[in-house]
Amino acid sequence: MTNECTVITLIGSSDVGKHSLNMALGKILCTTINMRNSFDKYHSKRMDHVRCTRHVISQQNQPMILSFNTDGKRKNLKNTASILSMSDIAVLVYDATRKIDTTRAYNNTMWDHLLMAFAFGIRNVVVAINKMDLISYSEEKYKQLIAQLLPLLKNYGWSSRRITFIPVSADINVIPTAEQHISWYRGPTLHEIITKIQVLPTRSKFCPFRFSIYDIHRIGGIGTIAVGRVESGTLPGCESLVHCHLANGTSCTKLCKSVEMQCEQLSAAFPGQYVGIRLYNTSKAELFRGSVIGSRNDKTEVCEYFVAKIIVTHTKGIKVGYTPVIDCHQAHIPCKIIEIRSIVDKKTGVVLVNNPKQVGCDESAIVCFKPQKTMIVERYVDYPGLGRFVMRDGNYITGMGVVKSVIKNINQVKHGIHRPFSFSDISFNKFR
Repeated sequence: MTNECTVITLIGSSDVGKHSLNMALGKILCTTINMRNSFDKYHSKRMDHVRCTRHVISQQNQPMILSFNTDGKRKNLKNTASILSMSDIAVLVYDATRKIDTTRAYNNTMWDHLLMAFAFGIRNVVVAINKMDLISYSEEKYKQLIAQLLPLLKNYGWSSRRITFIPVSADINVIPTAEQHISWYRGPTLHEIITKIQVLPTRSKFCPFRFSIYDIHRIGGIGTIAVGRVESGTLPGCESLVHCHLANGTSCTKLCKSVEMQCEQLSAAFPGQYVGIRLYNTSKAELFRGSVIGSRNDKTEVCEYFVAKIIVTHTKGIKVGYTPVIDCHQAHIPCKIIEIRSIVDKKTGVVLVNNPKQVGCDESAIVCFKPQKTMIVERYVDYPGLGRFVMRDGNYITGMGVVKSVIKNINQVKHGIHRPFSFSDISFNKFR
């Protein structure tokens, strides 16, 4: 087994064929076995509308491919954010029989999925035009959809070099062994496109170890296993000490007995791998989803405030006191805006307005958040996976941003002097 691991996520609105396409893709990805299929069924029931169709290895000595299928309903945007924060490639599934709808209607979550995918750093998107059989495999209709979708994707920030279009229908153009009915298409299949995409490296193995907990399992005879993706650093697979934050608000050092991926024990966990860490003498109730396991020598700390650069997509804008839910890695914590420092240019960062009362739609600003619950974030420049987030208000995305600085304890900023928070307390170059 190689150290590489690629996570792909199928996104799009409801009833466009994501689940069927994922099952077709699983025919070539699934090399083993009945036990793995039963795990998928169990996992899909307990993941609250986020179905993981396949957790498989494509071929021996080849990079591992994890395929996730997200629910297209708006009420499940929270779970979609959790999956996209771990993903490397987004596969946008679009129904060829539908008209292009640019509005953010309640039943149209495609644009929210694309916004979250770009906010979480996914720079490779494959657009699968599905249900081609219902339009008689029309090449003219296919080109019309490309001409309409490509400018919209560019407006969201993607480069045309990293956008790939492919016509699919059931197994057609998904796996090489399927019967081909689209005679005018001479390009690669969906599986070939996914395996050939070069994912930009965003996780460094030279940084301290960081591991965001996605799920927690308790297995009889084995113990407690924390499942998630390694954001940075490496972890030896046997008898290693790690630093954990517990659900009761305390933190302690735990012993990692082993690291496993797909029921196979690894010698070490590397950045980007989706693994399970077996912790010694730890109960399931002690850990919580959204916590971050760190290195013993460079511990993670709970933040009291964090400063971020945001881009607002809320049509009515935001003010001081606005409290959205921040979806950052696997954490979903309400955070209150306690101060708006300035409105800045989105590209250059030049300050346009100091101390504004409101930030309007499509404007960028430097603001300070106060988490209402225990939350662990890091600076974006240090740990990109732990510094990206989206702002969610109910079932709608209201903005996105990156963490510029983190204040662990506001009372320690000025030698323990208790006074109201001020941006003058923050050194953007020194705080982590």
